[in-house]
Amino acid sequence: MVRYLLDQGADISCQAKCEGRHYNALRLAIKNKSESMVSLLLQRGANVSAGLNYAQVWREEFPTALHQASAGGLLVIVGLSLESDADIEATSLRCCTPLMTVIYKKSIPALEFLVDRGADVNRASYTGVTDESSVRFPLEIAAYVDSPEMIRTLVENGAVNGLEDAYKHAQETTRPSNRNEMLYLLDQQRFKLRNLESDQCPPAESSSY
Repeated sequence: MVRYLLDQGADISCQAKCEGRHYNALRLAIKNKSESMVSLLLQRGANVSAGLNYAQVWREEFPTALHQASAGGLLVIVGLSLESDADIEATSLRCCTPLMTVIYKKSIPALEFLVDRGADVNRASYTGVTDESSVRFPLEIAAYVDSPEMIRTLVENGAVNGLEDAYKHAQETTRPSNRNEMLYLLDQQRFKLRNLESDQCPPAESSSY
């Protein structure tokens, strides 16, 4: 039916309201977890980067199809979106990338998938405040959601930004059952970072008399 409607000139970008939110055809197909429909719509020219007329909080959480698919752990659809040139570093109003979205959702397979596809593990997001305390990094978010598995994936792929704040979260807010593992992983990353910084420092010049 959808194929027929498109053949008859239906507007693939039109939006309709469903359950109080606006969707276009692509975003509705993602909502319904229909891989075949997403594939068809992308083949017929659906704009994978198109924004929607959401309320502000919805735009912030899922501003692109890639954010929506990633948050749902729909890895086939995430792959289809990326193959259709979706921006893996697309951001919400608060600079939240799909990678950060899946960390908040605690979707480990989606995190690993995005990292394998080149998502930036050191990208900053913001809480909406203008001072430095508003900056959040993936590593810090993973500690905030109390996920040693995500911290392991991030540090194994070079995450260093937000390391000290992540360590503080692990010390103060994580469950005791996760705390030791998280602190161990973060300590290991601290050690690697210190060694790297030490190796990059030029040797001190010797004084001659």
